[in-house]
Amino acid sequence: MTGKDSVAISSGTFVINAGQDGIHAENTDDASLGGLYIADGSFTIVSGGDCISASGALQIDAGDFTLTAGGGSESVTMQTSQMDFGAGRGQQTNVTQEETQEEDTTSQKGIKAEGSYIITDGTFSIDSADDCLHAGGDLLIESGSFDLRSGDDAVHSDAAVTIQDGTFSIPYCYEGIEGLSVTVNAGSYTITSYDDGINTAGGSGFGGMRQDQFASGSDSFIINGGDFTIVSSGDCLDSNGDLTINGGGSRGGAGKMAGGTGGLSGETAS
Repeated sequence: MTGKDSVAISSGTFVINAGQDGIHAENTDDASLGGLYIADGSFTIVSGGDCISASGALQIDAGDFTLTAGGGSESVTMQTSQMDFGAGRGQQTNVTQEETQEEDTTSQKGIKAEGSYIITDGTFSIDSADDCLHAGGDLLIESGSFDLRSGDDAVHSDAAVTIQDGTFSIPYCYEGIEGLSVTVNAGSYTITSYDDGINTAGGSGFGGMRQDQFASGSDSFIINGGDFTIVSSGDCLDSNGDLTINGGGSRGGAGKMAGGTGGLSGETAS
């Protein structure tokens, strides 16, 4: 399903098996277009590319989403010593070199938008080779239930991530939640990650060799509330700038907010 200027869905039941993107909105001539809006509905999508993608802004107000992109997270093997500066920091398994080169140019995310990204509610079960939720602009999640398995980041924004509330079960990922800045106001978070559980401003990447994806700037991490259970091979909570905790409960892999190489990591913590 493709729309040039926009795609808008009010309700319905959709079962899509696509070699490329499942639902796609893109306008290469006008950056203000290419938006995608979903008010409600039931979506079961298996795609070789992105399950749902927009070149512009994206908003989802409700719905039931069962999405599998790029063969799912099991198609990616986490390699902590691998240097990889492209999208998707795991290593594809059971593919030829020619297929790998082709997949390197194919986005295989669950729900992606190059612009602003808002989810107000919904139920999401996403299994993707690359990011489950990916935003090129600010990402706002107001509420919802999320069961996310990713060969890369479960939740990723190139700008700010703000989560007002929601239930997040992330049993498999490279990093759980990543953004230039991350603000969490409430919600429940159970995360098992190969690197950081929640990370701001890039982080170290595989084996400390990945180049930072973000320029220096508003690299802050603020927790105002929420309940966190994080098991990680890296830091449970990692900020390359300020780290502020105003409330919330926490449990970590090796003690209170501790797992792997560190529990809390921030240049300035309070």
